Amino acid sequence: MIALAAGFFRLFPVLQLRRPGRTKEVAEVGWTRHSAAGTHTPQPNERARRIGPCFRRDDGGALVLALAALIGSAPQLHAQTTDELYEKAKLEKSVALVAAGPAEPYERWIREFQQRYPGVTVSFTGGLSNGLNRSINQQLADKKMESDLAIFQTIQDFVRWKREGALMSFRPQGSDQIDAAFKDEDGAFTTVSVNMVAYAYNTQLVAPADVPRSALDFLKPMFQGKLITTDPGEDDAGLLAFRGIVDKYGWDYMDKYMAQKPSFVTMGHAYVSAAIAAGDKLATFDSTSTTPRLKRDGKPIDAV
Repeated sequence: MIALAAGFFRLFPVLQLRRPGRTKEVAEVGWTRHSAAGTHTPQPNERARRIGPCFRRDDGGALVLALAALIGSAPQLHAQTTDELYEKAKLEKSVALVAAGPAEPYERWIREFQQRYPGVTVSFTGGLSNGLNRSINQQLADKKMESDLAIFQTIQDFVRWKREGALMSFRPQGSDQIDAAFKDEDGAFTTVSVNMVAYAYNTQLVAPADVPRSALDFLKPMFQGKLITTDPGEDDAGLLAFRGIVDKYGWDYMDKYMAQKPSFVTMGHAYVSAAIAAGDKLATFDSTSTTPRLKRDGKPIDAV
């Protein structure tokens, strides 16, 4: 049994993995203060990142039996203290985190975790959900897992990986206080953050009277060539934003929106907010958590 320390989100319960030929070891995984999990579908203006507690490593043998053993042993983990978990985690020495979104919050959590738990290091691979998930799919296909913990906004990946037996089920301490809408009923994954998809604009270049208050405001002549969003064909949260608008205003809206000559990016929502803060673009209806961080840093951007 292999276990990996993954508790840099406020340090609470436990996860364990199975690999043939290894002894039983366990480690801690943590969840944010706003931890939740779920199988629900976010609304058009909601974006959730899910954390799959852990990928079950398999070097080529007994995949189904390993899953059965994991499920059978998981309830026993609740009795172990943090100190006990830490001592066992140090035997593994490292954990591989794969996470989507801006690197800054993860880097901060990793530093905090490694300072609190010396001897256990965290390797981090960042990027976009719809790219990182392909890497994990390949690892699963090759039966050679390199990733231990994943945080993605593509919730459907966790649903499928659970169905395929790739995730270990575990209910962390306090999970009974998390609303059922934000956690998998079997403990296969949970939400670590929920970010609203909101309008954003450049506060130096857009006058208060011109700040967009509805999707129709983005059709004003002043915004032609100055709008930006993620590519809805690449980003699921961006797709949900467009879907919400089309559901309300119809497909005619998209014809008018495209006449505005908007920009679409495949580099994620951080790039959208950065372009607005830099003044390269004026506004978007596809802004997420990067916007308040840029505003906090004194950049000329705000959400509506």
